[in-house]
Amino acid sequence: TNVPWEGARVTALTPELIQRLAVPSGIQGVVVTDVEEGGLAERLGLEQGDLIVSVNRQRTPTVDVFQKVTKSISTKNGVLLDVFRRGRSLYLSYQDGQ
Repeated sequence: TNVPWEGARVTALTPELIQRLAVPSGIQGVVVTDVEEGGLAERLGLEQGDLIVSVNRQRTPTVDVFQKVTKSISTKNGVLLDVFRRGRSLYLSYQDGQ
């Protein structure tokens, strides 16, 4: 199921995606399937294929948890994502006024 979020679409991590994205065992999250121009997702630097492991230091192992965590975030207070991309972990951040 693709779920929209701030100019991106995310989906659950499936066995096929784990293999295709070479996700090490033990890492859980939601996969970015699309990023639209001009949205928060693009400003954060998200890319198609990114695995979002946490949002503002709260783990997001499933789409349901991701939706609950992201419901209460505000760009005024800042957004910090822990992302797994092409074999490495990185942090992406954005705050209004940056």
